[in-house]
Amino acid sequence: MKEHNLVFEELRLVFMPTRKAASTSIKEAIKAAYPRNNIQLRSNAEVAETIRDGWVVTAIVRHPLDRLVSMWRHLVCRDDFYTPFGEFGLRAWMPFPEMVERIAETSDDTADLHFRSQTSLFSYAGKLLPTWVGRFEHLDRAWGDFREIARRRGLNLATTLPHMNNTSDGSQWANSYTKDTLSIAQERYRDDLNIWYRAG
Repeated sequence: MKEHNLVFEELRLVFMPTRKAASTSIKEAIKAAYPRNNIQLRSNAEVAETIRDGWVVTAIVRHPLDRLVSMWRHLVCRDDFYTPFGEFGLRAWMPFPEMVERIAETSDDTADLHFRSQTSLFSYAGKLLPTWVGRFEHLDRAWGDFREIARRRGLNLATTLPHMNNTSDGSQWANSYTKDTLSIAQERYRDDLNIWYRAG
């Protein structure tokens, strides 16, 4: 997996971003408060090698079925289609059910970071790396908790998180699924649902 995790050696802090889970907003807030040239980008393997006792590894999770709808609306349903998706057989304005089927056929080993399972995004050698996980569904609370973790390590972040690339309030995602596409998506993201969203 490419180097995409933000590592703050001096603070013994790691942020593992999740596409379509406020990662852009959080990264911008961090960069506004911390020297950019002191932020290191590292892969999951490098994070696993770096962290020791006293380190905090953070992440934000989003319900995987909501995340999939948000990705479709923001990156697929547009004329200026996110072209890297073409490698996976996706195309501009692709119907949601067809996209779900295509993504279900793509393993996490090769999947784009936008639709790779969060379990895979946060793991190395079968072990989940985060020691703290916030919920996108309760983003204000999660941001407050993240700010407190950062403050204790000497990093003072803005009280309000900037909302960037916002496509949905996350309350209507279930309406995008039919019975069949719901079953397919639930199976594709079964690990995410079992770990963070047991109620489905």
